Amino acid sequence: MRDIYLVRHGKPAFEGGAKRCIGWTDPELSGEGRRQMEKLSEEFAEKSIERIYTSL
Repeated sequence: MRDIYLVRHGKPAFEGGAKRCIGWTDPELSGEGRRQMEKLSEEFAEKSIERIYTSL
């Protein structure tokens, strides 16, 4: 049996209080977003990942 994990990006740090990204943007992660990714890293540390698929 295979396990499939769906992961969303961490919370970004929006400039000027914006609430959304328009077009091609690459904002930095906020402090909360960094904490989310650290937790995710810990959760996946012991898992064997064969493939990773991403969207553009």
